Amino acid sequence: MLNTNRKNIIINISDQNNSTQILPCPALISSKADWQSLFLSKYDHPPHKTLEHVLLHHVIAIAQNQFHLEVRKDGKFQQQLVNNGIIQLTPAKISQSLAWTSQGKFLLLSLDPEFIEQATCEITLRRLELIPQFSISDPIILHIALALQADIITGTNTGKLFGESVATMLATHLVKAYAIKVKLKNSRY
Repeated sequence: MLNTNRKNIIINISDQNNSTQILPCPALISSKADWQSLFLSKYDHPPHKTLEHVLLHHVIAIAQNQFHLEVRKDGKFQQQLVNNGIIQLTPAKISQSLAWTSQGKFLLLSLDPEFIEQATCEITLRRLELIPQFSISDPIILHIALALQADIITGTNTGKLFGESVATMLATHLVKAYAIKVKLKNSRY
């Protein structure tokens, strides 16, 4: 998965100082919400091209307007016109670079990979691997992200329990819809 031939920038999207290596400061962030396994940020960004980078968390990007996007993810290249609500899923440790040629408005939702494994351990006894998704429409992910955004915007600060509950629901959905089971070495399963 990880391209070791080139030096990639390693990004923790939930660390604002670190994430500015690829994106400027977001218009909205969830750091005050006290969510442990989940991080949400909102961007309203002019045309931009990121350096090649690797994310430490699983990241879901949700478009909030229409813009042209070029994605290079794990060696695969795709160009597309992204519409409002279209989702990109980038698993942790996948090398990627992005470029867009007009104003891009999007939400980034990140989940800790260890949390997903812990939250879904009852679903499967095998190691799970999320599959990169370039352009999907998923109303469950969209509405989860919008609920989290609304919680931050309204300032209700429903707190840690809300964030962890939503993170568990999102992790379960991602595993059911976008993961494959990888057989562990020396395992009969």
